[in-house]
Parts: sequence; C-alpha cells; structure tokens
Amino acid sequence: MKTQLALAVFLGGALLGGCSSKPDVSDVEEAIKEVWEPCRLVKPINIKKENGIDHGDRYQLAISYQIEIVRDIPRSDDMDRFLHQNCPLPTLVAFTTVLASNNTFVDNGLKKGQTFDVAVEFKLIKSENGWVFVE
Repeated sequence: MKTQLALAVFLGGALLGGCSSKPDVSDVEEAIKEVWEPCRLVKPINIKKENGIDHGDRYQLAISYQIEIVRDIPRSDDMDRFLHQNCPLPTLVAFTTVLASNNTFVDNGLKKGQTFDVAVEFKLIKSENGWVFVE
C-alpha cells in the first residue's frame, strides 16, 4: 500500500533549480531527501516519477519512492523516547504515518534494510528561477 504524504507542508515555498519545461524527479529529489534527513533511522531510495499533468498555470507531479530503515530499531519499552531522540518532529510524524499506511508498527521493532512504499503528489509552478512548490 502506498502512502499519500503532504510533503509540500514540509517543503512550503521551496525553490527548485532547473529550467526544464516540465518538472521531473531531479526537481524534487533533493527536497525529498532534505525532508527525511533529520531522521537518523531512514533514508529515501528509489525515487521515481510516476506521472505528470500540465494544468497550464501549474504542474502536478506524482512521485513514488521508498524509505529504507538504515539501522535496526529494537523493540523497546521506551520506544517513544528512542524515536524522538532519533527522528525529530515533524519527520517523526511522517515516518509513523508511512509505517501505519504499510500496516507496520514500530513497537515490534524494525530491521535494517526494510523498505516502505511512499507516494506523493507535488503541485509546482514555474518561476524565473525554476520550479516552486505550491499547495
């Protein structure tokens, strides 16, 4: 099952480089990595463009990727504390949302190398300096 995350909330107003006529993975890849960077438990991998729709004044870009667990997350009686120390808000909320949408819960622990599917849609407009995220 894929997750629909409103990553634009995290990216609010970010400016993307490039001057292509249509946005592509390269236009959002760095922003996706920046969203997950504060969380020392995961990294985004396999970022792919699934679809794009030109709406004239904006462009809708559908992206899929996975988050990969980068170290074992042991089962713990103090899981809440462990998670907050390793994956700060608001990234922790995104992480637990992805897990829940994949019918997985961190309370049982997770193994390094496990992956979880994510799907997100971005709305972008073209500016003089490249593509810009909009809500």
